[in-house]
Amino acid sequence: MRLFRFELAKLLRLPMLWGFLLLSLALNGLFTMTGIHEKPWLDYVASSLPVTFQRTDDPAFLAGLDTLPAEEFRETLREQASVPVNALDGYDTAALAHAEAGLIGLSGSWADIFAQKYEKLQPIVDEIAASGAAYDIYAASGTHDFQVHLTGIVYHAALTEALLLAVLLTLYAFGYEVQNRTDLLVFSTRSGRGVNRAKLAAALTASLLCYLLLCVLTLIPFALVYPLRDFLSMNVSSSFHYVAVTPVLSKPFLTWRPFTLAGYLGASLLLGAALTAVFVLFAAVCGLLLRNTYFAFLAWFVLSVSMMALPALCADVRLFGGYFLGMCLPVQVWFYQQSWFTDMGTASFLPWHETVCTLAALAGFALLTLLAARHFHRKDLT
Repeated sequence: MRLFRFELAKLLRLPMLWGFLLLSLALNGLFTMTGIHEKPWLDYVASSLPVTFQRTDDPAFLAGLDTLPAEEFRETLREQASVPVNALDGYDTAALAHAEAGLIGLSGSWADIFAQKYEKLQPIVDEIAASGAAYDIYAASGTHDFQVHLTGIVYHAALTEALLLAVLLTLYAFGYEVQNRTDLLVFSTRSGRGVNRAKLAAALTASLLCYLLLCVLTLIPFALVYPLRDFLSMNVSSSFHYVAVTPVLSKPFLTWRPFTLAGYLGASLLLGAALTAVFVLFAAVCGLLLRNTYFAFLAWFVLSVSMMALPALCADVRLFGGYFLGMCLPVQVWFYQQSWFTDMGTASFLPWHETVCTLAALAGFALLTLLAARHFHRKDLT
């Protein structure tokens, strides 16, 4: 425990760490302000909710609008909500599966597996449709842009920074002795090599703390600028929320269970923490196998780029098994973060793709870390 506290303090006292955090938060502040042009509309929709409530199929919605002062925004909102639409009512996921499979030329057994995913999604779509959640006004015509801004830009930036910082902290922790030329002294005994357990625990703790700090200090300013709190009870599968598949094809935001914005954001934060742990273990494997910190980072970078390229290369030669399995790699899970907990289109072949893949990666890299630690424990460092 004492060794863990020493290693953790060593990481938290790094000037690089706090400089990185400050630069990241400044950058996230800029990302937050990129959607400022939408703020008047979002503020108006949010301000109308106390009298309209949130369901467009409720007669009180239009009646509540009538009590508001006449202005252009009121008439625009009335026009958008005057005919309540439940985009999920009667929605056929089998037709969506066929259309999306055609986009990548999917055929054979993988086409059947892909179609089965949408068969499993159909009852959830029907359940959300029956609940009337699709009638939620959310941010009306600003829903898509607001959701993309919140989860696809602002949160994605915080997650990206946290993952990169997790890698840097882990590699620094495992390469500290080599950088300071004390490795032969520290690792000359069996007990000395046991310090790696404390290093891993410290790197994981510091990385998760930084992830939490980045998320909190990014989302709080976002909530102060935009009416996030007013939209937290809205269902993310609102009929106003769509996903562009191609320039001419769009679909509803189809999730694997009913999610309010609060629930969706909370689930994303939890999964992001798990993904941060995966990247810590990924970096730990590189750090344990390669004594040089710079070589370890280069190895991590090359492997990460390879993970990004693998699905595209497999798709080009129609190796769909390699394509879909490549989509399960942790870098791909990070890349498709904006689509977490949805059907994920052609980027997935199984339900709850991001959750299953992250948990599998967590187990896989934990095993690889254990094997790398055993190798390090036995190898000759001279």
